[in-house]
Amino acid sequence: YLQKLGYKDIIIPKIYSAEGIKEYFEKNIEEFKDKKIALIRALDGMNTLLNIDNLKIDLVPVYKTQLNIPENVEEIKSAIESGNMYAIVFSSPSTFKGFLNIFKNDSATLLKKMKVAAIGKTTENFIEKQGFKVNIVPDRSTFEEIVKKLKTTSNLEDEISYWNSV
Repeated sequence: YLQKLGYKDIIIPKIYSAEGIKEYFEKNIEEFKDKKIALIRALDGMNTLLNIDNLKIDLVPVYKTQLNIPENVEEIKSAIESGNMYAIVFSSPSTFKGFLNIFKNDSATLLKKMKVAAIGKTTENFIEKQGFKVNIVPDRSTFEEIVKKLKTTSNLEDEISYWNSV
């Protein structure tokens, strides 16, 4: 999208996360040392990039994460309980916090009924620190990679089920 807008010098780190950007900055510290850098993100994000020595990074919050309680919570809960959901994907620690806030004491039971996917290591670490298991983390933090992993995992599960039933 940035290219479509006419930007040319776009840097994409190997790891698609704040950790990946931090690693890139630290490896190329001389290039960024005396320059001002704006970190455009949610107000409630992690401070990974704000604590890099020798860099002046200013936080520019452009949105605030808020809990959204969907109208169909009971329908979602029933679908999970009945085994009609194969997996749930968490795209950030905030989405996991939202799940816990919506389903409260039922969260653990519901999560055990399906595969848990985290978009990246930061989200995986957050979920695991809350005492929950993550089954799927893509090598690259994109939804496309999560879908590929889910397809692979799904096919593997189907094969295992088939051979166990024979």
